[in-house]
Amino acid sequence: VELSASVDEAFIDNISNYITGSFEYVLAEGPLWLTVGADGLISGTPPEDAVGSNGFDILLTSGGTVQHVLALTISVALDGVLMVDTNLDDDDTAAAQAELDGAGGVPGALGVLHDADGFSLREAIWLAGVVGGEDFIRFDQQASTWQSDTILLSTQLLISSSMEINGGDGVSINAGAQGFRVLEVDGGGAGADLDVVLKNLTVENGRIDKSTGRVDGAGIFNKENLRLVECMVRGNATTGGNANWAYGMGINNKGGTLHLERCRVTGNFGTLNRSVGGGIYASDGGTVRLVDSVVADNYTIGGTRSDKPGVWIEGSSALVMLNSSITGNSAYEASDAPGLFISESASAILISSVIARNRIGSSTAGAQDLTGSATLHHCLVSDDLVFGSGLTDGGGNITGASYASEVFDGSAENSGT
Repeated sequence: VELSASVDEAFIDNISNYITGSFEYVLAEGPLWLTVGADGLISGTPPEDAVGSNGFDILLTSGGTVQHVLALTISVALDGVLMVDTNLDDDDTAAAQAELDGAGGVPGALGVLHDADGFSLREAIWLAGVVGGEDFIRFDQQASTWQSDTILLSTQLLISSSMEINGGDGVSINAGAQGFRVLEVDGGGAGADLDVVLKNLTVENGRIDKSTGRVDGAGIFNKENLRLVECMVRGNATTGGNANWAYGMGINNKGGTLHLERCRVTGNFGTLNRSVGGGIYASDGGTVRLVDSVVADNYTIGGTRSDKPGVWIEGSSALVMLNSSITGNSAYEASDAPGLFISESASAILISSVIARNRIGSSTAGAQDLTGSATLHHCLVSDDLVFGSGLTDGGGNITGASYASEVFDGSAENSGT
């Protein structure tokens, strides 16, 4: 038996309406918000954390003996929340539009859509843009149409309206290394006027071939106000034979505001000449904020000149780091800066953060962890820094390769997070 309910609205029904025969009813298992009477009366008010599919096992008894076990599913909707209930990358926007029309265009009535093969993330993103306003997308990982916590994309996802996507217990958005980026956040306007939040998601395996086009940001390309919370951006890459200049294999932030909180950007790489900002690249006055986050183990393979695989802050862009680290990033070319590069007109403030053990190939010898203008407060940098000429000592800093290696062991627990 499948029924529907809404958050914070009283729900009442009777199981006996769906059963042939006379029984007494006992709730054997299920969320605590529902009560079941012996006569089959079911009632309760679902809380917000009940959004999605709620499963109940109800015993049908006669004379004190269990005759049957009824599987009851109650799909709980929340006003403004779109529930993704399949990991398949379905793009049936016509079906989604039909659901919208049937609901009178009211987002609250769209909490659980009943597409035959499930309601996909791509359809939810599209529909959130159609209904307008700020919408919330969640995942019903208990639904019968949900088969895996990995969504394998058929082409990139485009977010062009304000929304929040929450992966709950964890969802991977995977481009499958098929030749396209994972996610673009761009409303098409001149400025950053959208607010987009991603939570508990992994963005991975985006691929951009620069020999076939001039796009960047294999994992995420952002031009809006984008906030990532407890997310992973990994395994994204830009390739292209002898092509030049790749910007931001993990994340390319072009004029937007990028905020990472308790996130990890790792294992992103470039294979062509002048691969820069392998983890994160910011340009056009964009702002990057790293809070309790790690940019680690991004790298370049081959190519020549300007292989900066960690973080590159370009032009008039700005970086703020708090309790974060840039570590273990590896450049191919021996004369380059594999850690944090801040261009001449950009700025950075680093507080209680670590920039250490970035490498040229497999060696830290000669590798620059920090290049450019920045103000440091209580930071650990394994370069032998000379403050002045753009570097400002805010106090409490530890610098120098020999001493830094003694107090920093490269672990996440010792990385400012």
